Amino acid sequence: MAEKLGVGIIGVGSIATMCHIPGYQAIADRVEVRAVADVVEERAREVAAEFSVPRAFADYRQLLELPEIDLVSVCVPPFAHRDCAVDALGAGKHVLCEKPMAMNSAEAGEMIAAAESAGKKLSVQFQTRQTPQARLLKSKIEQGELGRIYFARAQYLRRRGIPSWGMFHSRAHNGGGALIDVGVHILDLTMWLMGSPKPVAAFGSTFDYLGRRDDIWNSFGPHNHAEFDVDDSAFACVKFDNGAIVNFECSWAANFQARAQQQLTIAGDRGGAQVFPLKLFGDDGDALYDIEPGPFEELDYKAQHRAAIDRFVDAVENDRPVLVEPQQARAVTQVIDAIYESTESGGLARIGP
Repeated sequence: MAEKLGVGIIGVGSIATMCHIPGYQAIADRVEVRAVADVVEERAREVAAEFSVPRAFADYRQLLELPEIDLVSVCVPPFAHRDCAVDALGAGKHVLCEKPMAMNSAEAGEMIAAAESAGKKLSVQFQTRQTPQARLLKSKIEQGELGRIYFARAQYLRRRGIPSWGMFHSRAHNGGGALIDVGVHILDLTMWLMGSPKPVAAFGSTFDYLGRRDDIWNSFGPHNHAEFDVDDSAFACVKFDNGAIVNFECSWAANFQARAQQQLTIAGDRGGAQVFPLKLFGDDGDALYDIEPGPFEELDYKAQHRAAIDRFVDAVENDRPVLVEPQQARAVTQVIDAIYESTESGGLARIGP
């Protein structure tokens, strides 16, 4: 039997305890979580005891010094993603980073350069790619069933779902609000299904009208409206180098009828598709047709994370490509940068290399 890979967890907040640590421990025949680190040392020790992890640190750099650690999950807030990832790669560890990849595309570029210099794998946890519906649609697109993809409508909407925990309300810690938190997921899925074309421009706006109020109902309970300096919603049109465009909508809070809606519709010159639930649209020359494949195994949020972690471990074990390539994750960050820039300027934001 091959020796198990050693795993380190940097940051022990809810995403680590709900998804990353259980995800690795679900494949305990292949990996072992050997250390955790968190700036709140007491919390690191509590989590280590809860999950039977042998070592806990307040300084993640001590974790990186351990030779028995082969890969790390970066589960800290976005403001620390770059530093933790770059340091881990420099220490010879493979890195799976929580979304968003970084605070901005410049930081994401530094992470990619560090991975290339170290010769180690770097990936970002965009787990929505793991759903059976998305994987089937990806294969059909790659087989040419939809033809040339030229348009998509991407939505990740909450009517009232502003995070009431952590530092999601703080631009300094999170980099943004709904756009950088939930918008990244649907943007990544859309761009991946479209074949990862290069984004060249974006025009849009972000808003904070509801997030700053203290008199709204919120599904996650009272949020920190007093220090709220991020966006609660964002809307944009994104153009790509192949001529395709994406109409994009996301929100933590907006006055729409549905309490929550995640939807992606794609149009190609030979067919179209909707992802949630998966439907395929086309014509056979005589009539229009709609097909609804399935049924599919339902993967909840935690199951999607487990599948993504399994895929990343396989890439490390067998030196295979990661599912979410870091350049793809950086492209998502470039789009986010451009939407924020367009909001500030009131005009079109062009996206460089």
